[in-house]
Amino acid sequence: SDQGDYAWWNPTGTNPTTGDISQAGSNRLPTGSRIVAALSAVQQVLMWTDLDLWSIKYVGYPLVFGQTKIGSNCGAISKHGVAEMGGVVYWWGRKNFYALASGAPQVIPCTVWDVVFQDLDTNNLDKCWIETITSFNEVIFFYPSASGGTGQCDSYAKVNIIDGTWDYGSLPRAAGIDQSVLGNPIMATPQGLLYTHEDGYNADGQPITVSATTGYFMIGEGEDYVFVDQILPDMKWGLYNGAQTASVQLTFNVINFQGDTPVTHGPYTMTNTTNQIPVRIRGRQMQITISSSDLNSFWRLGRIRYRWSVDGRH
Repeated sequence: SDQGDYAWWNPTGTNPTTGDISQAGSNRLPTGSRIVAALSAVQQVLMWTDLDLWSIKYVGYPLVFGQTKIGSNCGAISKHGVAEMGGVVYWWGRKNFYALASGAPQVIPCTVWDVVFQDLDTNNLDKCWIETITSFNEVIFFYPSASGGTGQCDSYAKVNIIDGTWDYGSLPRAAGIDQSVLGNPIMATPQGLLYTHEDGYNADGQPITVSATTGYFMIGEGEDYVFVDQILPDMKWGLYNGAQTASVQLTFNVINFQGDTPVTHGPYTMTNTTNQIPVRIRGRQMQITISSSDLNSFWRLGRIRYRWSVDGRH
């Protein structure tokens, strides 16, 4: 449309409303088969086709707008699969997650890539979308999973843009906005139920059940069996200057070889009075699950330590 009148599309002559020479017109992008998404960014409009990323900038009459390809083979997966936070643009690609930093697209290293892209419902890619959580420096990628079979967004992968850590899980959300004049982030389920997020420490008056599980890691050197007899917690047990009443459970799965059926130890309950957990764990690799189901409590995980010694070699 004309620069000063979005209702005027005639590319020739004078705009009778403004009295100026019309700057309406058209440009054709030479690659890609369709435009998927667009976003107004700093001093440019970003436009994604199914293949590439383009920068559209105003250059003045008579060309009006100039277009520059700034990324190839990094097109957007859907029209809501793009977002901006802190001056950085993030988006879904068909096979990767991307960020626009220093003027060029960069792949975001994703430690849960297989969880997402190998379970993505390819018949409903247009429903993929992104939510930003500014208060926690998080970008959440919501998607319909093939295993869920609903055709609606029922799963997510989330990255902390400060430390690069990822997590994933099940959460049915179809749309949302970041914190705004309305308050905390608001998201909607596929059925249209609205939720405020990052608000309070309970689930509508009920305890919040949470858990996180690590991958398997070597306790000692790879060829050694290790015996662990003591776990030393490192936790915060409540809000700053608040009651330190949180209760947290630790569970340990131990294997010797990949594919082994894990031997489970725990769960062991920790509180602010727990200075150590006596255990008898023997193996090569360990996986830790931390969980809780408190009502109105806050806790934070630090660096858990354990006492161990070599207990044979295989």
